[in-house]
This record gives sequence, structure tokens and C-alpha cells, in this order.
Amino acid sequence: MEGKASKLRFLIGSEPRGIHLGLCFLRVCFGLALVSGYGWSRLMHAGNYLFQGQEWPFLRIVKSLGFPLPVAFATASALAESVCAVLLAAGLLTRVNAALIAFNMLVAVWSRMCGLDSTWSPRCSTCFRL
Repeated sequence: MEGKASKLRFLIGSEPRGIHLGLCFLRVCFGLALVSGYGWSRLMHAGNYLFQGQEWPFLRIVKSLGFPLPVAFATASALAESVCAVLLAAGLLTRVNAALIAFNMLVAVWSRMCGLDSTWSPRCSTCFRL
């Protein structure tokens, strides 16, 4: 039992090695969860829309947000949720990829708060007061 406790203290201890392992674990879990939950399917829908002309429901949401080039911004969002998430999980260009993913999530929160992609719709002016 003492061996397991010392291993646990090693992993979550305040030593730099334990902190690095914990941050690595969080980075890998977040990146893989984002890819498996949203990124892969959105990237496949983007490819089907761009190359086969199939319907892409996410494109309607991006158009409703008022972006000037909805196809480009929807594709950039799909890339941020898939490629950037994989690179984040791998530890490559972490700050750049984390910033792109964070911006993507901020747009998602803003659109949700303004009721642009759901039935819950407070006034959009309250979004800007935050």
C-alpha cells in the first residue's frame, strides 16, 4: 500500500515533474476529447460539403453569426477543432493552437448566449456587456 501512495504523491506532488505530467495529461485528454467529440465529424462534414456538395448544417449557424465568408470561417472552425486539437494533444505549437481553440470556443459561447444556435435566447446586447 505504501508503494501506491508514494506513486500517487509522485504524480500529483508539487515537484516540477509531477506538475508537468499532470499538465501533459490534461492537454492530451482535452485535445483528444475535442477531436473525438466535435472535430472529426465537423471536419468530415466540411470535406463532404467542399468536395461533394453535401449539406452542412454548421454552415447555417456560421452564416447566422454574420461572418463575411461563412464557408471559410466554418472550415477554419472545423480545422481548429480537429487539427489544432491533435497538435495540442501532441504538444506541438501548444500556445498557438490553444489560442485558436480558445477563440473558437469564445465564438461558440457568444453564439449560444445570443441564441443564434439554440432555443435559449437572451438579448444579444447582454453578450457585449460581459
